[in-house]
Amino acid sequence: PMAMIESMAVGAPVMSTHCISGPLEILSNQSDYSVEIKDLFLGEFGALIPKCDGKEYTSNDEITKEEKIMANAIIQLLSNKEQLEIYKTKSKERALDFSLENCINNYSKIIENLSK
Repeated sequence: PMAMIESMAVGAPVMSTHCISGPLEILSNQSDYSVEIKDLFLGEFGALIPKCDGKEYTSNDEITKEEKIMANAIIQLLSNKEQLEIYKTKSKERALDFSLENCINNYSKIIENLSK
C-alpha cells in the first residue's frame, strides 16, 4: 500500500489488483472485506481489477481472463483522458489522508479509546 500512496502523492493515476485488504480501502474508501472484484472497478480514487490466479505461465500459454480484464482496463483508462485527469487530482487529495500528521492523530485517538 505504501507504493500506491506514494504514487498517488505525486498525482499518478493508480490501478491495482484487488486483495483482502489495502487497495479497496485506499482507492474507494470502502472497508468491506467481503467485496469481490470480478471486473474493472472504478473507485473514487483509482481503479481495481481482479487478482490473478497466482499460477506461473509461459509465453506459450493463453492469457487468462484476469489478464484480459487488466489489458482492457489499461486501454480503457488510457483512452479516457477525463477519467485519468480525475484520478490524478483525486490521487493527490487521497494521499493526504495518509500523511504522517493524520496517521499520528489516528493512532492517538485509538490509544485514547483503549485507555478509557
